[in-house]
Amino acid sequence: MTQTHLDLAQVYSQCLDDRSDFAPTKVDMIRWMDDLYDASFGSYITTYGQSFALSVVFKGIEGKFVNDSHQNDAFISWVMKILDGVLLNEETLKEAKLNVLQSIKREQENHVKYALALSAQRFEHSPYALKVDGSEDVALITLDDMKSFHHSMISAPLDVFQVGQLSMTSCIHALEHSRFANSKVSIPTYTALITQPLPKASVTKQSPQTIFIKTYATHVDYASEKYLAYRLGTIALGNLPSSLLFSTLREKHSLCYFVHASLIAFDGVMNIVTGIEKENIEQVSKLIDEQWEAFNTVDEKLIHQAKLMMINSLTSSDDDVMSSINLVYSSALKNEVFDLEKTQKKIMAITKEEIIEALQTSQLVSEFVLIGEHHV
Repeated sequence: MTQTHLDLAQVYSQCLDDRSDFAPTKVDMIRWMDDLYDASFGSYITTYGQSFALSVVFKGIEGKFVNDSHQNDAFISWVMKILDGVLLNEETLKEAKLNVLQSIKREQENHVKYALALSAQRFEHSPYALKVDGSEDVALITLDDMKSFHHSMISAPLDVFQVGQLSMTSCIHALEHSRFANSKVSIPTYTALITQPLPKASVTKQSPQTIFIKTYATHVDYASEKYLAYRLGTIALGNLPSSLLFSTLREKHSLCYFVHASLIAFDGVMNIVTGIEKENIEQVSKLIDEQWEAFNTVDEKLIHQAKLMMINSLTSSDDDVMSSINLVYSSALKNEVFDLEKTQKKIMAITKEEIIEALQTSQLVSEFVLIGEHHV
């Protein structure tokens, strides 16, 4: 996976979303969806370490609920036409590229996201450094590039997930008789960042506050036996109102507007991100370092709260279709079948000592500051 792949994927996703060869205008597509009892669809790009996935989500009603014996076949036929008949011409390409570039510009206006992106880009030649939302180079993409990418998507490994009462047999039958590849993803995509520590860096931008980011290589990949323990440690460190970072930096010392720790599982990266005043950078950095040491004597109550938060997050995914699919797919990428009950039991069985051991693999590899211009 390269930045060019992600640029192409984002533009392709835009081309796919609202028109097709069989419905060349947006009005035509709306009519098709209306005829299918208000069906809908959309696509998005997700990175999984060394690879990316183009996900296309289709929603429709089962025929028996509308007393239409032809609905299911018509819906599946519509799905196949959209996937196979992406409308690629100079007009749709121009519009798609403009949409992606505007989206990139909006993302840059979010100071935290912008700071995280700049921090990640420092790790050259690593999947973590790539911009999943695309880069300004999308402007260079040609129609021939998109047509070639379309053919590569048709032949790429394909996984199908179905939620609801529509017959999966019908979906699989349609795919088997199409020109789409139906082999499952079988290559490991997860990775763990390996790098030498980078020198401290800063960028100045007009911003209401300074964003300070400390990045750690976890040396724990998504398939590691230590992964769940590391995630629990991340939660206890900086994902709870009672977390070590929040209680120390925010409540005790009033040194930050916000602080949180985030684990990028498929890249083996953990970020501690905080919004602060520029003059407090050194003090905040020192206090963050001290929380790693404080974890050796962390309260068991905080560990229990972290476990409950993680379990509640997994349980609530049952109420969201895309969250459920993502859990199943992420497990499939490490050749496992997701089992909610077993995962909950594993989480509850993890000890404080196992969490400490997992966190000890962490290596500070970057300190990056986005300095708010009014602080200069």
